[in-house]
Amino acid sequence: MIEDDTTQFIYGHKLSNCLVGFKFLFQNVHKSRKTTHDLLETHAGGTDFISIQEANFSLVRHTISTTSEEGDPVIGPVHRKAWECVQKLETYANTQVTIYVNKRILTTFSIFIDPHRIPHPNVLALDVSRIIDGVTSTIINLYNPPQSANSAVRHLIRALQSDDLSPAIIQGDFNLHHVEWEPEREQLNNSIAEELLEAITEKDMDLVNNNGDATWHHPDGRGSVLDLVLLRRDCINANCFVYTNDARGRGASDHSLLGVSFGHFDVREGNEYIAMETDEETAFVREVGEAILRCANGLSGENEKLEEECERLDVEVHGAWLRNCKKGKSGGNPTRWWMEECQIVKELYEAHRSRCNLKEYRATTRMVHNAFFEQKLKVMSATNRPWEALKWIRLRPLLSYSQIKRPDGTMISTQNELFDVLHGQFNKADALNTVDWTFINNLPSTPQRPDSAFSTKELWDVLSNTNNSSAPGTDHVTWRHIKLALITPEADVALTRIYNAIYDMGIWPKSFKETVSVVIPKPKKDDYSVPKAHRPIALLKTLGKLFTKMIAKRLQYDGIAHGLFHKGQFGGIQKHSTMDVGIVLMDMISEARDRGLFMTVLAVDIAQFFPSIQHNVMVKLLIKQGFSDKTANLIGSFFKD
Repeated sequence: MIEDDTTQFIYGHKLSNCLVGFKFLFQNVHKSRKTTHDLLETHAGGTDFISIQEANFSLVRHTISTTSEEGDPVIGPVHRKAWECVQKLETYANTQVTIYVNKRILTTFSIFIDPHRIPHPNVLALDVSRIIDGVTSTIINLYNPPQSANSAVRHLIRALQSDDLSPAIIQGDFNLHHVEWEPEREQLNNSIAEELLEAITEKDMDLVNNNGDATWHHPDGRGSVLDLVLLRRDCINANCFVYTNDARGRGASDHSLLGVSFGHFDVREGNEYIAMETDEETAFVREVGEAILRCANGLSGENEKLEEECERLDVEVHGAWLRNCKKGKSGGNPTRWWMEECQIVKELYEAHRSRCNLKEYRATTRMVHNAFFEQKLKVMSATNRPWEALKWIRLRPLLSYSQIKRPDGTMISTQNELFDVLHGQFNKADALNTVDWTFINNLPSTPQRPDSAFSTKELWDVLSNTNNSSAPGTDHVTWRHIKLALITPEADVALTRIYNAIYDMGIWPKSFKETVSVVIPKPKKDDYSVPKAHRPIALLKTLGKLFTKMIAKRLQYDGIAHGLFHKGQFGGIQKHSTMDVGIVLMDMISEARDRGLFMTVLAVDIAQFFPSIQHNVMVKLLIKQGFSDKTANLIGSFFKD
């Protein structure tokens, strides 16, 4: 027993699942929005999962309605920017359980939920999968309301009796009595509690809070153990496993704030970053510019030397990033209105969880929040930009966890299966079909057109049209960084020399074509549980992406100048847009009507067009259309492993 009515137990051994280093909190908040906000705000820095029973689901906003002037109500849980809320509201309107996942872990872990896995509104099962090796652990949050015939517990027991479910943690407000966790109340044993103990024993799980310390507290001083924490034995024997029962820090709730922590407790740092207009950014772009100069000076006419110098450039850029980047603050608040005084009262409340400190914390954050938005409204009014406030009522962002279903309607619950499903969706086309080379060879050939070296003007023309907010590749270098780095004297000339060496040798360096693929949702889709509602994007390293843009601009110029594009081609062509398609189509319709004809439009969508392109055929067609061998060989090299 330690001070402040917090019970703490420490165990030791080795953890055999993916929960090492995680911290969990659990509490019944009695549908209090304020209590939930306080939990999420004060524990964003050091907690990874917060399980809530009797969670608050309230009105978020009204949407446009055809049946009501007020609009259709949208109901949702408490939302905080640092947390992803996992819940079953869309499947069960009467659900009262949520699990909040700290978004900082989603860079190395994936989370999966199948609302039908345990078909009950108040039993929520969440799979946590480590991306690097696919090791997965299941977390269950349960709320068993009084006078509910223990239906939630019965559904849990049935699920545990199957071979498909082997949870690492089960926690919840069980509202059951048994001598196992309340030694002084043997006469109140529930028969359903006996069944629960048998079920968890079969799953090699144990009760953690079996010391009789109350988790529910009556105002008159009485208490009872209603909240249970059940762990698999390999978790209980984990290295530095800690269980806490914080009665004093429960806030306005009458349930203790329970906690479980595993493994080492190193402070988790945020993502690496270099802030704009700082000394670190100045040093970073200077080092990048100097690395480009050294790479250009080391070039020779040998292919191996080109690969070696480009690889060295990549290594030096990465080293410059590591020397100048900073780690995101652990526990830093992502909201823009958060000020230093908010952090002070937050830390005071975390240290001493008294009602007085809680009241001060709420009052300070409310005052700072209101002052921030009042100032924003004044600025919008003074600058005549009222539309900036529209983003305050925009739709919440899509969930950060997978909701993709299998063809039979069940949720995908593993990282490997998710990869297989998405890979199958994005790579349906078979690019290995037999090619009719007779047809290809019989196509008319155009004499090769002379080409010239790339110039620094071409480089800057392309660079000037890039968006600084575009996501970078694995090198972290953004378009802004490239623009600043090339201000270094002769750096733009040096980079142009590197590109010309690549072009002359027809070999695309491996370090320039390293990419990472990211799957993003397509906008404005009705159902994001199907794979086709998502699409992949490839994030190429910025130095390589810049050269692809320079080559693409040349290809397009040649295509337009020599009439290589079909006259009906509008997509991807400079000075053309979808508006041009509409104008042409309307002109054709008007002409047909003048002639007394009816117009019919046939829309054709070629599925998997780009994955179907065979690279050797594409190279051959480029040569047939008069592009130089250098261009064709370079593009062919880009697509080779």
